[in-house]
Amino acid sequence: MDLQFHFNSNEVRTIVICGKQGIGKTTIAIEVFKRISHKFDACAFISNIRRVFRNDKISLRKHLCLVSLDSQLERTMKDDDMTFDKLMKRLETKRVLIVLDDVDQFEQIEGLVGNWGKEDQVLGQESRIVVTTRENYLSIRYGKKNMYEVDKLTKKEALQLLCQEAFEDNRVLVDYTEVSNNVIEYADGNASTLKNLGSFLFGRTVDEWSNTIAELKVNPTFSK
Repeated sequence: MDLQFHFNSNEVRTIVICGKQGIGKTTIAIEVFKRISHKFDACAFISNIRRVFRNDKISLRKHLCLVSLDSQLERTMKDDDMTFDKLMKRLETKRVLIVLDDVDQFEQIEGLVGNWGKEDQVLGQESRIVVTTRENYLSIRYGKKNMYEVDKLTKKEALQLLCQEAFEDNRVLVDYTEVSNNVIEYADGNASTLKNLGSFLFGRTVDEWSNTIAELKVNPTFSK
């Protein structure tokens, strides 16, 4: 499904971008944020939400104040709901774009923007919450229509990405055709693995490429 579909609506909507680690979820979210953030009254891109959240809602609320709305409010926020109510009063009149990157708990979403199906009670009309996650179970609550699953790269896309990272002229050198195919097979469509491996292999000999792949098959270093 085209991700653009999720932004062509007046309702408040939570969009879940899911897929395996390193598949490119954060890259997609960053690109979406760059392209559409100018259309919103307030925006926040919260990276590494697992660290920010730290198992309590106040940390996340403070971070949102700091990056998007009011740093003064962040400095006075205490472990109660009074200041959060002030924040919510501001949000409910604004068209807001919030990206929560690498979510692994429902509470990281609902602790900030309210329970599923009730986001319109917290955020202004046409607001969007974009969530990236490895956890497919999130789609159970948010529904398939609000989920965008990132597919692994095709062989053609994988080759293009590898060339960008591993070769000066962005194209495979004649002697590197076979080892390039071996790298693509090892990465199995994972964009992060291809980028890391390509960067590591840049400028190395064919034998070094072959030895690296042989070693990785025994002891993987670049996560998939």
